[in-house]
Amino acid sequence: MLKHSSVQCQVLTKTLPHGMLWLMVIVIMVELMMLFGCSVKCLTEDGYFYAVKEVSLLDDGNQRRQSIFQLQQEISLLSRFQHENIVRYYGSDKNESTLYIFLELVSKGSLASLYQSYHLNDSQVSAHTRQILNGLKYLHENDVVHRDIKCSNILVDVNGSVKLADFGLAKATKLNDAT
Repeated sequence: MLKHSSVQCQVLTKTLPHGMLWLMVIVIMVELMMLFGCSVKCLTEDGYFYAVKEVSLLDDGNQRRQSIFQLQQEISLLSRFQHENIVRYYGSDKNESTLYIFLELVSKGSLASLYQSYHLNDSQVSAHTRQILNGLKYLHENDVVHRDIKCSNILVDVNGSVKLADFGLAKATKLNDAT
């Protein structure tokens, strides 16, 4: 068990679907825990970092089924997006007990945690606001409404760029049919 400030990390080696070997650093923080799963930081053998949401598929309760349905909708939406201010979706996989969602790793956490740790000046807030609006504009141009914009769903990378995340409540406003 490694400790770094208030974050506890556990390092382990695990084989995920498709036989890929990952060095997984499990970050146990309330911000990263989901109602029914957790997020982990991963490192591929060739040195590429990204995040994996692991979701248990074992519980048969109605709330679990609804949550998994929301995740499937989120995956469907995220797979359509390619924008600098939206967390990138890389794919998903599952086995009998777990759904794995592979996402861009945005390592500095949420705007909520950033605002608690740092006093931001007006130009920094303005830059973040501009990027949030840029991401929302892209979504709206693609007929999607996020419906859950808040500081905990906006992530910050090491370069200070913000990324909209958590599309569990997002809704496509038009059907994209070929008629």
